[in-house]
Amino acid sequence: MSFWKFTIKVILLVGLFTLMLVYLIQHNYVMRINYEKQAYQKQLTELKRDNELLAMEASKQSSLAQIDQAAVERLGMVKPEHIEFIVVEDSR
Repeated sequence: MSFWKFTIKVILLVGLFTLMLVYLIQHNYVMRINYEKQAYQKQLTELKRDNELLAMEASKQSSLAQIDQAAVERLGMVKPEHIEFIVVEDSR
């Protein structure tokens, strides 16, 4: 009978070791996923901040004063000295 007791003890120990190994693998996987999640959340926060900055810059660049300044400084445009208007009457 001692052989059977020894065999049962070995089987129980192997089973316990297997359960512990499965638990450690699962725990390691969950920790790795959490680290990746945190990294993605940090990246998302940074991208949102960059997006807000770009939206503010786009708004600034599309203002009429900025467009006028760019036309004069970069493109060498000048404002007309005299503006002529031509009135066209409706011939209907």
